[in-house]
Formats: sequence, structure tokens, C-alpha cells
Amino acid sequence: RYPYPMKNSSRPSSPRGRVEWLYMLGLLSLVLLFLFRSSLLSGKILFSNDGPLGAIAAAPFRLPDLFFGGWYDLNSLGYQATGSPNLSQALRWLIGPVMFAKFYTPLALLLLGVGAWSFFRQLRLTSVACLFGALAATLNSGFFSAAAWGMAPHTVTVATTFLAMAALADPTSSRSWLRTVLAGLAVGMGIMEGADVGALFSIVVAAFVVHQAFAKQGSFTNKLTQASGRL
Repeated sequence: RYPYPMKNSSRPSSPRGRVEWLYMLGLLSLVLLFLFRSSLLSGKILFSNDGPLGAIAAAPFRLPDLFFGGWYDLNSLGYQATGSPNLSQALRWLIGPVMFAKFYTPLALLLLGVGAWSFFRQLRLTSVACLFGALAATLNSGFFSAAAWGMAPHTVTVATTFLAMAALADPTSSRSWLRTVLAGLAVGMGIMEGADVGALFSIVVAAFVVHQAFAKQGSFTNKLTQASGRL
């Protein structure tokens, strides 16, 4: 049978859950702060090959103007630039180009760790498993190297995918449909962040929803109806 969360398990909203959340957040922050400690120095930016400060601070990419479209001049014609209203652009608008270039990568990795921990926690894994799972996701060479190269939106997409599946993890919840809506928002944000990567990961979330529906007892029609409705 599908391993639904046990009703007598401790909830993340409990005092113990909040302590574990703070402990996880503190551990991930310390690890990332150590790895990116050089970014605290004036005049230094780490891991920004595909996200150079010059491009971030260029006039065609200034916020909030970029939300309404812009034009990036090249030696030939150039191309039209538009900023999606997503988490990355909101962060860049909030902290400015220099701070964004310095700390976007570790913040994206921190969000990934939080998303992974939330998903594992909703599956009711042990506290140690949730903590090490979050750390493993944060330091995963695929996600870490993509973010360090300058493609942190792909890492943010993985984070939103974890958050979407965390919202969907308990189909027996009294707020199941509200959680489904929140999962849809997370998937949509992942697509706005990662474009094609977000679209591919949305298929993973869809498969997770279908699996949940067909792993339950009941008629094929009821399973198909629930899966289709949640999708």
C-alpha cells in the first residue's frame, strides 16, 4: 500500500518541528556561508560565469523597467529582453545588482535545501533523514555546479518542485485541494524560473499526482477522476 503519512506523526508546525526547521536552516546557512565566504569580501564575486555583474547591471536589464520589456543592443541588431516576475527577479530588484551577483547562488541553494527538507518532512521521514536529505540536495554536484556556473534559476526550479511535492505529499489532508493549488503555484513559478527545465520537472510532479491517485483503493473511475482533477 502507498505509505501515507501517519496521523500520529509530529507535524512540522509543532514546537519540535519548528526547532528542527531552525536547526536545518542554521546548518545549511553555515555550510553555504563557509563555501561562499569570499563573497563577503569587497570587490569579489564567486561563481558567476553566466551571470556577470556587467550584464546584470546593464541599462536594458534594470528593474522594474525590464518587466515591461527592453532592448539589448549588440554589434548587429540585438534582441528583445523581458523579465519574468519570478523569485530571482524579485530578489535582484530587492537587493540590487552587486549583492545579487554575490549572494544569489548561495540563496538559491539554501532555498533548494529548504524545499528538499520540507518534502522529506511531509513524507514523515526521521529528523536525521530530513536533515541529511536537505544537505545532500544542497550539495548535489548537479544542482550546485549549475548554480555556481551562473544558472541558479535551474536550481530554484528544483527547489520549487520539491515544495510542490511537499504540498501534495498528504492527499488525506482536510486541506488537500488548497495544497493542490499551492503546488500548482510552485510548479508555475518553477516554469517561470527554469523555462524548459521547469516544464520537464512539471512532468515529474504530474507523475507524482497520478501515482498518488492510483495507489489508493477504489474504482478505476474514481482514481482517474481524482488524478485528472488534481492535475
